[in-house]
Amino acid sequence: MSADLKYLAFTAILTASLWIPYINAVETFAPFAALVIAVHLAGKANAMTAFWAMAFFWLRLAHAIVYLSGIPYLRTVLFTLGYLAVVGIFWEFIK
Repeated sequence: MSADLKYLAFTAILTASLWIPYINAVETFAPFAALVIAVHLAGKANAMTAFWAMAFFWLRLAHAIVYLSGIPYLRTVLFTLGYLAVVGIFWEFIK
């Protein structure tokens, strides 16, 4: 199994576990999953897509912790960085 699919599975279980701030995870999980699957099926999975998938997972986890802790501005930064990880996967797909 590629690292991309591994982190897709990790992010899926994280999303399913985040029942309190659930809506925030749903907003970015679908595009993330679609891109990881597209990269995998296109045979374009590489070290960078693995990095972005891993980064997305850890940023979403950090976002959940910060969100539940009620830290207002840091959660926005982490959410935005998670979006940039999705953009990174997309960039690798279209290269």
